[in-house]
Amino acid sequence: MSLPLCRVRRALVILVPAPAAAAIFLLSFRWSPAALLPFLLAAPLFPVFASAVRRGDDRSALSSVLVWAVALILCATAVSMLWQPEAEAAILRSRQYAEESVQWVRTGEGPEGSPALFLPRHALVFALFSLVSVATGGLGALVLGAAQLNYMSYYVASLCRLGGGVPAVLVLGWPPWALVRVVSYIALGTALARPLLARIPPRPEPAHPICWPLLWAGLGGVLLDAVLKTVLAAPWRRLLLAVLGGTP
Repeated sequence: MSLPLCRVRRALVILVPAPAAAAIFLLSFRWSPAALLPFLLAAPLFPVFASAVRRGDDRSALSSVLVWAVALILCATAVSMLWQPEAEAAILRSRQYAEESVQWVRTGEGPEGSPALFLPRHALVFALFSLVSVATGGLGALVLGAAQLNYMSYYVASLCRLGGGVPAVLVLGWPPWALVRVVSYIALGTALARPLLARIPPRPEPAHPICWPLLWAGLGGVLLDAVLKTVLAAPWRRLLLAVLGGTP
């Protein structure tokens, strides 16, 4: 196969899971149990992700998950804005997370603005995500990621319904620490998936050990997420409140 055709094939393999997951979301959110939806959304991505990880192609693995994540964010946000009751029923933790986060935006009260409250929660999520990534070869990590992206998108849609300019709210609803968290956990999940995937027959030749630079990048991003949230949460909240038409 010629080099241009190889590149086209590689690009298609990376891109296809994203529209497939978006289609699954649109076709199933009205009837799928909330606990099942994240598994359905991870299904078209995992074969592509696992294949790339097994052959040591971290670039393709990371790219496929990033494109998939963007597609889920766009799809879940649009569905949550257009069909709010159905989205609330379909997305795990949708109402709980949105109410807690909107309450913080309005009053400054709640775990989102208190390191003493959100750091232990972050540590628990990190430990669970890491354990699931290693134990399932990344499949569980993709499921957890789909669930988190869904309820965060529902929260952003909830902000849009409060008022203000929708484009500005859509941008500010995803603060920089949340974006860092998404990318960091993608890197972390990719690195931690390899030990198990490399053991599944037929074993890839040559064997690809864990990618330490990728693992360290993920760990660094998790720490940066905590630092940015600690430093920026209060001023970001005031900015978001001003855009929503409240008093900062």
